[in-house]
This record gives sequence, structure tokens and C-alpha cells, in this order.
Amino acid sequence: MSARCSISYFSSCHLCLLILLVLLPLCLSDQKSDDVLCIDGERQALIRFKDNLVDEAGRLASWVGEKSDCCRWAGIVCDNITGHVHEINLRGLDGHCDKVRFSFYKVRMEGFKQLIRGDLSPSLLELKQLEHLDLSCNDFEEIQIPFGSLRNLRYLNLSESSFGGIIPPQIGNLSELRVLSLGSLFDYNPITKRTLTSTNMQWLSSLRWLQHLDMSGTNLSKATDWFHVINALPSLLQLEMSGCRLTDAHLNVPILNVTSLSMLDLSYNVFDKPSIPGWIFSLTNLVSLDLSGCDFGDPLPSIYSFGNLTFLKSLHVSWNHFMNSPLLIKGISSNLISLDMSSCGLSTPILDSLGNLCNLREIDLSSNDFSNISLTYLLQSLFKCKSPSLESLSIIDSELSGPIPYSIGQLSSLKSLFLYSNKLNGSIPDSIGRLSSLEILDIPYNQLSGNIPSSIGQLSKLESFWFSDNLLAGVVTEAHFANLTSLTSLDGRCNNLTIRPQAADWIPPFKLQYLYLNSLNLGPQFPLWLQSQRDLIQLDISNTSISSLMPPESFWRSFPNLIVLDMSQNHIKGTLTLGIPASLAALDLSSNEFSGELPSVSNGSLVPGVVNLSNNYFVGSHQLLCSNGVEEATMLNLGNNSLSGVIPECWEKWRSLMVLNMENNNLSGEIPRTMGSIPNLVILSMRENKISGRLPASLLNLTRLQILQLGRNKLVGCIPSWVGTKLNLLRILNLRSNNLNENIPHELCHLSRIQIFGSC
Repeated sequence: MSARCSISYFSSCHLCLLILLVLLPLCLSDQKSDDVLCIDGERQALIRFKDNLVDEAGRLASWVGEKSDCCRWAGIVCDNITGHVHEINLRGLDGHCDKVRFSFYKVRMEGFKQLIRGDLSPSLLELKQLEHLDLSCNDFEEIQIPFGSLRNLRYLNLSESSFGGIIPPQIGNLSELRVLSLGSLFDYNPITKRTLTSTNMQWLSSLRWLQHLDMSGTNLSKATDWFHVINALPSLLQLEMSGCRLTDAHLNVPILNVTSLSMLDLSYNVFDKPSIPGWIFSLTNLVSLDLSGCDFGDPLPSIYSFGNLTFLKSLHVSWNHFMNSPLLIKGISSNLISLDMSSCGLSTPILDSLGNLCNLREIDLSSNDFSNISLTYLLQSLFKCKSPSLESLSIIDSELSGPIPYSIGQLSSLKSLFLYSNKLNGSIPDSIGRLSSLEILDIPYNQLSGNIPSSIGQLSKLESFWFSDNLLAGVVTEAHFANLTSLTSLDGRCNNLTIRPQAADWIPPFKLQYLYLNSLNLGPQFPLWLQSQRDLIQLDISNTSISSLMPPESFWRSFPNLIVLDMSQNHIKGTLTLGIPASLAALDLSSNEFSGELPSVSNGSLVPGVVNLSNNYFVGSHQLLCSNGVEEATMLNLGNNSLSGVIPECWEKWRSLMVLNMENNNLSGEIPRTMGSIPNLVILSMRENKISGRLPASLLNLTRLQILQLGRNKLVGCIPSWVGTKLNLLRILNLRSNNLNENIPHELCHLSRIQIFGSC
């Protein structure tokens, strides 16, 4: 073999060996695809982590088995070669963190069962190779953030998960972090007023690779070093500090060192001076700038201009009056896509300056004074481009007048149109049906009249249609809903409209979640098409001229997700049986013609938080009062019925009750002793009955009581002195027209808040 061939031979063998070394692990990995990849110690750590969590929805149901492959568990991603856990993704609510979080509804909505709760086990710190951790959009009920030693973490997202307390400075040890998201704009607890807090930001200074930082909603009012620390983060690209209670905008600093910043959000901070900081205009790579709610009112010095920000595509500056300058507006880059100038005190000349922003897709000019401007003129000023690409237009509460112009149909890309609370008049133009991309049409609280055009029914992408509180009239039929297959929210209340499907067995093409039709004409028959709307969350058909019998109990079972039901102010007849869906939080059947005995609640059901059955013809026994499942009810109104008999001793069950109204019935016997076991009661009205006996001493425990109405009964004895010493929040006390001793105890002089007092 020649030397040349020998060299070639050995080179080829060397190359083969290299290929073998590279491919062998991959082949072995493929060979192990049916085997367990997960490392046993990390599996055990994850199981201990799960054991400390509350997972009502079973999102972690796959996290079981001493020998199972944790790399195949929900939310877990492992390294394909080493088997180490690299990612944990347990984001809740599909990322929709802006849902209601602190309300009575929270415990009743199925969606909130998706929130993971509980404690975070330190076993998570055993996952030394973890690089990505996402626990956002959950509810950890104000526990402190425990992480600080996962040194390989590159991505940490704990936003909108109700963490509380001081941000641990040990997070600064996570030196490999690229993304840190601790924002909590949607989960501030108004009851405890607790939120994440940091008194200084020095712990951030060691995160040299950090590119995205979200501190929104964090209390940084005492972190006076925030600006200097941020200004020293060399890799930072995106900064979100909305609602952080910052006060010093550092007006004396002309230039920011973090020149690579592409996104800056300082919205809703209360800066101590009304001038916009000049250093913002040195950030020439900015693509998105949000200064909403900062109340910068001083005119911008001429040396500063948005013209420097040539890459700017999103500019949100609502609640800042410095924007009311045509010259300033003309300097905005024509690349701008999203512009929010709501509540900026804009004047008419501004509109002409906006006409050249031909790439705009979203514009919000709400809450400005356009009282001398018609909608037609405004649209002509805004859209001088031949083919506007606008997708969202918001002009809310701006005193706009005139009709909705026929030319609105030319905005072919429009997805959302918000025009509510103006002075628009005339009819809705038929051209609205040309907006084939429209998803939201919001035009309530105007003076629109005439019929709703049937062309509305062609908007197959329409999800929300709100037109309440106008002067609209006429008959609405199936044609108006013909192709509304995407509709989930419909609000037409307070118009002179009649909804009258021509087919008795009509089944709508939509699946609504929110339906508000109060003060329209739906009757006299009960609209049976409602039973096809199984996704309903809120339903209001009050004052709709329904005078037929209540549908059978199957009606209640049609709405498994219903939270609010209002059928008041009709003439609905019949007896009432309640197979109440567990989700129901508010039930109003008042001012109807229901009769018979009060219904009992079936086993396993809950009495809604708010129950109003007043102004009907209910009689007889009180099974409802002694039902189980009443613990969360906050209001019970049974006034103005024909209830009779002795009030039972069941009130220790009603621990959350705040309002109890049983006035104007035929109730007799004494006031139940257990009524003193309702600690949160604020209003108690039992006037105009036949209640006898003395005021029970147990009522002195109702220390939050503000209204006590017991007039026109048969009470006897003395007014107890504790009424004045224990019930010191009383504003209305009515004991008149009883058989009480006329001597009024001097202790009643302690009722410093009393406004109405009747005892004779």
C-alpha cells in the first residue's frame, strides 16, 4: 500500500470513527424510545412536588407510577440523551390570566378548577438541570417565591399566580436567566391588599444575560435604585414595569445605556413630575412603547420627537395630555401599527395629523371630547389611505354625533368596532354586513333608531354583538342570526325590539355564553330556543313580557355552567322546582307569579350566593331555609309573598348571609334564636308579619348589622339596651307598630350613625 493510500485509509477510518461516535448516542436514544428515559431521583422529586399541590382538574393525572417515564408526563420535557428534566410547563387557563380571580364566582366556575394551588415543595430544587419553569396563571394564594438555587434556569415565569411577600434576592443567583416574569397585574387581592414587593433591585444586577423582565404589578415604591439597576443590564430587550408604583422617572438622565431595548412598558405608574423623561427618545430600537396612565401633561420640548423612534410599531399613551400636539403626532413613524391615545384631551386639529398613518391596524381615541365632530368626518380624517388595513377602531365615550356612515362597510379588514356611549343617531347601515372579518360590534348607549338590518346575520365571524340602550325598534327574526355561528355574547337590552322566530322549533346557529335581553319583548310564551344554549354563563331575560308557565326541571339542567340567571319582572306562572346547577351564583325570579311552597334544594346542590324570590305568591312551609348547601349564600330575599307559619331554627347554616329580607308575609312565632349565628348579616328585614315574643338576646351578636326592620309585628317587652351598645353600626332601626314598652333605653344614644329611627 502506498503512503498516499495509507494516509487516505487512516483518514477514512478516522472519519468513520467520528461518525460512529456522533451517531451512536442517537441510535441508542432511538433504541430506548420504548424504555424509561426518566431519571429515578428526578421522578421522585416531581412526585413529591405534585403531592404538595391541589389539582382539582387533574392536570397532573399522568404524574403517577414509581416506574413510569416522567419524561412523558403532562408538562414535562426531558433531554433526549441524558434524561434530565429540562422543562416544566404548568401554565393555567391556557394563558388567559385576565379572568376574574377574586370573586364569589371563582369557587363556582369550572374554569377556575384549572388553577393549580397549594405549596411548592423544595423537592423541585433537586432538578439541577432544569432550564425552563412556567407556573403562570395559577393561584398559589400569596405564598412566597421559593426558588433561588436552580442555577441552570434560563426561563422563569411565575406571572399572574398570586405569589405574595418579598421577592427573594436569591433569584439573583439564577445567573443564566434570559426570561424572568413575575408580573401580577390581574391577581392583586383587594381584600388582603398583598402583592409581590421588592425594597431594592440589587439582586437583578447579576443577571447579565437577562433579555426579558416583567415586574408588572409588583410594589417597587421603596426600590429607589430601580432605574440604575435596569440601566446596567447589558442584554435587556424587553422591560415591563406597569403598575409598579414608581415615582421617580429620572428626568435628569438624557440617555439610557440599554440601547438594545425594543419594548418598554412604564404604564400606570404615578410619577412625581408631569414631564415625560427625555431618555425614552434615546431608545432608537424601540418597537413598542407604553406610557398609559402616567399623567404626563407638560408639553414635550422641541428637542425630543417620536421621529427618532423609526422602528416604533406600537405606541400606547392614554391618559397623557402631552400628546395634544399636531407637530408631535406628525413625527410618528408611518410604520406604526397600534396607537392608543384615549383620554388624552385631544382636539380637532389632531385628527388631520393622523391621516398619514396608513399602516395602522389598531387605533383607540376613546374618552376625548369630539362633541363638535361627526363620525363621518372623523373617519374621513383618519383614513386618507386608499386601502386602510385597520382591524380595530375604538372611539368610546367621546360625544361623537351623527349617523354611522354607509362608508363604514369599506373597512374590509375591521375585526372590532367600539362606538359605545356617544350620541350617534340614525339607523345602523346595511353596509355593516360587508365587514366579513368583524368579530366585535359594540354600539350601546347611543341614540340609534330604526330596525336592525338583516345583513348583520351574514357576519359569520362575529363573536360579540352589543347594542343595548338605544332606540332600536322592530321585529328580530331568524334572518338576523342566519350565519352568526361564532356568536358567544349578545346584549340588546333596553330597546323597543321584539324577538320573534318564525319557526317554533328554531335552534339558533350560535352557542352563547352571555345573553342580555331585558326589557325586550320575548313573550308571551317562554322562548324554548334558550334551552339549546348549553354554554350560557349569564342569562338576563327580565321584563320581557313572558306570561307562560315555567318550563319543567329539565330547563335548569340545560345550563351546567350558568352563573347568573335573571328572569324577574315577568308574569311567569307555576310552582318552582330547583335542580340548581352547581355553578349558579345569582338567581333572581322576583316579581313574577310563582306559587306553591318554597322549593327545597336537592342533595348535592348549592343555594346560589344571591337568591331573590320576592314579590311572588309562595306559601306554606320553609323547606328551603333548612336545606343543606346554604353555607355560601350572601343574600336571601323572600319578601312580599304569602309565607306563613313559624320561622324554623336553621340559621346557623347561613354563615355567609349578609342580606335577609322576609318582610310582608304572614310569618308568626318568635324570632329564631339562631338568627344570632349569622355573623356577617348587614340587613335584616322582617317587618309586616305576625312575629311575636321578645327580641332574642342572641341578636346582640349581629355586630355588623346596619338595617334592622321589625316594624308592624306583635313584638312585646322592652327594647334591650344592647341594641345601642352592641349594634352600633345601625343606620336604620324600625320597631314601630309593635307592642313594645314605650320606654326607650338611653343606650340608644350610642347609635351615632342612625339616620332613621322608629319605635312607637
